[in-house]
Amino acid sequence: MSTIPLTDRDRIDSPPPAGLPRSADVFLAAFGLILGLPLLVICTIAVALTSPGPVIFRQRRVGRRGAFFMLLKFRTMWADAPGLLMTGEGDSRVTPIGRLLRKTRLDELPALINVLLGDLSLVGPRPEIPRFVDLGNPLWRLALQVRPGLTDPVTLILRNEESLLASVDGNPETFYRDVLQPYKLRGYARYLEQRTWWSDIEVLGRTALAMVRPSSVPPPSIADLSRPRPEAAEVAPDTEQSSRAGAWRRVNLRDIQYLFDLLVLAAAFAFAYLLRFDFQTDAGEVRHLATQLPWVLALQFGALLLARVHRFIWRYVGMREGGRFVNAAIWSGGILLALRLFVPDGFQQWRIPISIIFMDTLLGFGGVFSLRVARRIAYERSRRGLVSRNTAPRRRVLLLGAGQAGVLAAREILGRGDLDI
Repeated sequence: MSTIPLTDRDRIDSPPPAGLPRSADVFLAAFGLILGLPLLVICTIAVALTSPGPVIFRQRRVGRRGAFFMLLKFRTMWADAPGLLMTGEGDSRVTPIGRLLRKTRLDELPALINVLLGDLSLVGPRPEIPRFVDLGNPLWRLALQVRPGLTDPVTLILRNEESLLASVDGNPETFYRDVLQPYKLRGYARYLEQRTWWSDIEVLGRTALAMVRPSSVPPPSIADLSRPRPEAAEVAPDTEQSSRAGAWRRVNLRDIQYLFDLLVLAAAFAFAYLLRFDFQTDAGEVRHLATQLPWVLALQFGALLLARVHRFIWRYVGMREGGRFVNAAIWSGGILLALRLFVPDGFQQWRIPISIIFMDTLLGFGGVFSLRVARRIAYERSRRGLVSRNTAPRRRVLLLGAGQAGVLAAREILGRGDLDI
């Protein structure tokens, strides 16, 4: 296999943490190809009928450990159109159907085949063309320790990359090499340092959300890209230590919330199996449960991330927030049902009984919502206890023009016993 000569001396001593396992990438890529087969057929016909040339565009990219591979995409330009390697918004080389495919990211559907072949993972640094890879840069050496991916936090933010390239006054390739690529590499390094399989699932969910609602991920401006980041040496030790401690507390709390949700979802799936077989599951059913549980958890937890339920403050959760849980339940339950109906009989271990799908969806998403309701009840009871013990006189206060924020503020005021209003 052709490679850029990445020797042992060029590699990073400690490889970055692993994200989603390879088996999860293969399963999700295969499922995406099966689920997206109608779109693949429609895009193939649209590209073939609207412009001459091959339907699939192949371009050599640099992958893990410097190995070259051919990245597959739907062709979005006129065949043999000359020009720069960079493509800005409004480029005349892009076909009309190509503009639509680029805007919706449907041109990257064939890259799921690269995931099956092992060239790509679902989440990881974007694969670069050899011309822009510099092994003298330690950030590049770090990025090449992992498989490149279809998406990552930096790619998610830079969904306006074509607009940025079209807005520069000088050479777009120079801007890409001097400004855009260093910004990407710093982002890759920050993500890889703290990468987990949970963070990969969250990136996949945010990517799906950004495709449906692009405003959920505001893009940076040229000024944001060019703004230098403060060096670690310039940060005061006390401030840096305090910042790290605060970040650790935030990450730790979010991890606990994730853990509670995963435990409830896992318990719901196991309980649904027990109910389905009247608490008399044999060894074969237990094996099916153990095989299916990781993928069901990944799908349901990804649906929760996509619905952004972890953005809610638990002690203020209400019926309006409950709609997000209903949406997540419908999407994940629908996908599990589609797997049950369309997966061939030869893959019996993936065919979850329909009754288990319905029971698990109801118990799992009802359980994670109930966690938040229980937290709210406990919080309000503790606050009512403070109110009953506070004998100081209170002043009446009128809130004007605050909208939903005023409702939250009023709840907080009424529930606290240490205020005189």
